[in-house]
Amino acid sequence: MKYKINKEKFKKAILNSGLTVVNLAKKAKVSRQTIYRILREDSAFSGYIISRLSKELDVDIEELIEE
Repeated sequence: MKYKINKEKFKKAILNSGLTVVNLAKKAKVSRQTIYRILREDSAFSGYIISRLSKELDVDIEELIEE
């Protein structure tokens, strides 16, 4: 299933984590292009990707998913 990510909450979570996009990508095992795509597009992403990102950002997955 695909979900939209709330870009503002995602940006805030990255800033709060202290991670760079490159470090987040490495830790979450996703490409940095995926993270940049999340930040600039209104695309939907798999629950797997959102789950990996939320884990590394130490936020609940529900916080990142757009309602």
